[in-house]
Order: sequence, then C-alpha cells, then structure tokens
Amino acid sequence: MTFDGAGNTLDDAKKFNITSTTQIFTDWLGNTDTDDYYRFSIGSNSDFNLELDGLLADVNLRLLDSNGNTIASSFNSGNQPESISGTILPGDYYIHVNPTWGYNINTNYNLSVSATALDFAGNTLDDARQITLNGNGTTEIFKDWVGETDKDDYYRFSIGSDSDFNLELDGLSNNANLWLLDSNGNRIASSFNSGNQPESISGTILAGDYYIHVNPTWGHNINTSYNLNITTTALDFAGNTLGDARQITLDGNGTTQTFKDWVGETDKDDYYRFSIGSDSDFSLELDGLSNNANLWLLDSNGNRIASSFNSGNQPESISGTILAGDYYIHVNPTWGHNINTSYNLNITTTVLGKSEQPNTQQPQQPNPETWTQQLSTEYDEFSNGIAVDSAGNVYITGYNDNSVAETGYYDIWLAKYDSGQWW
Repeated sequence: MTFDGAGNTLDDAKKFNITSTTQIFTDWLGNTDTDDYYRFSIGSNSDFNLELDGLLADVNLRLLDSNGNTIASSFNSGNQPESISGTILPGDYYIHVNPTWGYNINTNYNLSVSATALDFAGNTLDDARQITLNGNGTTEIFKDWVGETDKDDYYRFSIGSDSDFNLELDGLSNNANLWLLDSNGNRIASSFNSGNQPESISGTILAGDYYIHVNPTWGHNINTSYNLNITTTALDFAGNTLGDARQITLDGNGTTQTFKDWVGETDKDDYYRFSIGSDSDFSLELDGLSNNANLWLLDSNGNRIASSFNSGNQPESISGTILAGDYYIHVNPTWGHNINTSYNLNITTTVLGKSEQPNTQQPQQPNPETWTQQLSTEYDEFSNGIAVDSAGNVYITGYNDNSVAETGYYDIWLAKYDSGQWW
C-alpha cells in the first residue's frame, strides 16, 4: 500500500513550519488519492518559493488562502515541473496538489517549499535603517517583522526642530516591544504592552538624532510582523505673516532673550513683532543653524530696515541703535530645495541713558541765505565737509583743482563763514 503523508481535505491538511531552508515533502497522487493538502503560516512579508517535480504524469499546483481560495496556481502540461514564487504576506496558507483529470493518473512527486523573511530594518545601531520624516503631520508607515531569526530592528532618523512626535507599533500577531533611543543608543522612552496589543510613544521631541528599536518579547516562537507608524509635526511658534506675527516682549535691561523655532519647505516665513519704549542699543543674532537662513529687521509697516545674508549655516546678525517704535523680525530660509533648519533667535536690548540718547531735535535754523564765494583761482573747487559751531559760524573744508600759488596741482583749504565774510 502506498504511503499518504498529506491530508486529503483542508481540515486534515498536513501542517508544517516553513523556513528559509528548503523543505522537501515526497508523496504520491493517483486514482485512489486525488488530493493532497498542506498547511503553513507566515509571520512576516517573505520571499516565497514552491516547486513540484519528480513527476511521472500531469499534476497541478495551487496556493490557497486561509479560506481555501486560490491565490496562485501552476498548470504545466505533461510531467513538467510546476512552480509558484513571489512575495507572500503574513498569514495562514494551504498548498493543494492534485492530478489533471483523467484515468490512471498515478505519480510520485517532490514538493519543495521555502520562505525567506524580508528584513528592511538594520539589526544593530550601526546598520540601522535611515528614514526621513517629513514633519508636516503626515503619518509614515514602515512594515517589517521580528522573531527568532531577527530579534532586533533599528531605525535612525533626525528631527530638525522641536516637534510633536507620535510613534505606534501595530499589526502585531505576537508580543513585541518599542523603544525610542537618543543619538548614543540610550533609552529615552519605551512601551511594553502585553500580548499583541499595539505599543505607542508620544510627546514633544527636541531637535536631534534618534533611533527606534523594535524587538520581540523574550520567549520561544515569538515571531510577528508589524507596522511602525510615525508622525511628526514641527512646532511653529512664530507667525507666518505680518498679520499673525508672534508678539514678544523685550526687557531692555541688557539680558539676551532666546526664541527657538525652525523654517523650511513647509514653513518658509517666521515673523516676530515687538515694541521699543525708548531708544536702545539693539543686538539681533540668528544661530544654531543647520542650513542657510536669512535675517531681516522691518519697521512697523513691514519695510526692511536692515538685513543679514551670510552663506551656509553661518550665524546672521544685526546690531546698532534702535529708536522707540514698533518693529518686526523676519526669518526665512534661503531659496532652494530641502532648505530646512532649526534656529535660535537671540535678542538683546539695552535702554540708553539720558546722556546717551541720540539728538533727534533739529537745531534752530537761521534765515536761509545763499553762500557763494570763489577763491583766488579760476579752477573748480570741491567741498568735503561742513560744520556749525555754537556761535552759528559755518566751517567748510575742501580742495581746489589747481594751486593758489601756482606751485602745484591741488590746494586743501578751510573756510569760515559768518553771514557775510570769509577768513
């Protein structure tokens, strides 16, 4: 009597554990055994290979889902080998082997099966998978698996500015843990729910470099696929227009006040609004840059008063005496793709003492007069400077285009004017 190792229905299908090493099942089909069924489970996305050979007659090969529906099949003619291969998703499956319809179809066969789990994430910090987060609030999903032959998955990412951060691990068929690590691999936060419950970590994350670690809970046969869902939304404290500029208050006592934010592709303009109650020494610096950004000081109408445009990630600065009034600060990235950077906006104001106040009062003007005087040459004369003393005398310095004494090409002169005479 010929041995029949495989089940003849879905309910009594032969169950086996599929591995990356090819397993070969030898059996037969014929008039008295027209169906052979095998059952297996896949814990993660895998490269799958199924082959039927050693045939003496025409036999068909099918891959079925957990409900017995045909997913893929192979129907070559005669005694040619049959094969099915491709990427297979986590789940429960059946294999069905049966002869082509006809009389006296009897044959032995060899069924070769293997599946190699796809591992996209690195297994150590050094070979962690580098991922890029967009920071715009869109959830990004990374699919993979962990288990007995792949106990650790690592991801590496960078945050360009302080952000709202949400990390979730779901789609689990078994127990797995979730960790958030700093740039040195030290644990910052973790999630250890029981069974196949989702894991999650959320909160505010500072600009910097980080790792994510996914691993199965300790135990035998802990294998599971997973979905790693990551959402980051960069915190934008400054307004994006003059109308919604962030209102800040400067203390005027010489203490530097620092405001942290970021600009980039999805936040191209940051505006701050402040008031100066009295004339002050003013210093504005933009540093902590990872990319090129520009700095502007604007008046109350949004007109540019001063600016700084250094190259690369060099700091930008504006300083000087600022008069009492209302002002805006504008920070924006230099034009270009992928120009994203966090920044520190450092502002220092020191109110000027009375003796230091700039003299903005206009001096009393005398009745306007026309001053005309030609020196003793017939050549052109040029004025370089003019000053007025407390008595109202006017002093003018300059030079003429020839020598008064006819001894050279130029003479430098100083003239004093007192409403009628020259000395």
